[in-house]
Amino acid sequence: MKKLLLPAVLALFTFASCKKDKADDAKPITKENVIGSFKVTSLTYTMNGVTADGMQTLQDCEKDDLYIFKAENVFNYSDAGTTCSSPGDYSDTGTLSGDSIMLSGRALKITSLTPTAMNVTETTSGSGTSIVTNATFTRQ
Repeated sequence: MKKLLLPAVLALFTFASCKKDKADDAKPITKENVIGSFKVTSLTYTMNGVTADGMQTLQDCEKDDLYIFKAENVFNYSDAGTTCSSPGDYSDTGTLSGDSIMLSGRALKITSLTPTAMNVTETTSGSGTSIVTNATFTRQ
């Protein structure tokens, strides 16, 4: 019995100490790692300490749209999947500086980047109120 128990315990420790899945590994925030197509899968707004689900503010036809970051600082928004009655496709140019993407004068801070997702935060303020927007974009 002891001969069977030792290999089982060793196997348990071997598998338990394995490195986590590569899909969860953080990637450096570089232009090359940001390039790709993403879909928003989580969106929250926090104002005065109250957090709201921003996904509820999106129309169904907006929830399947693609956010496409291309080389040469080109950004495309594509009304993919279910098309809205007035498609919102557009292109823009932006810049990546450190962990921030500048698009249309808006600064989006990348808080994490993995092979499968990018999390960004934007803080805006006006009339003495600050709104923090957090979004998770899943790579397509």
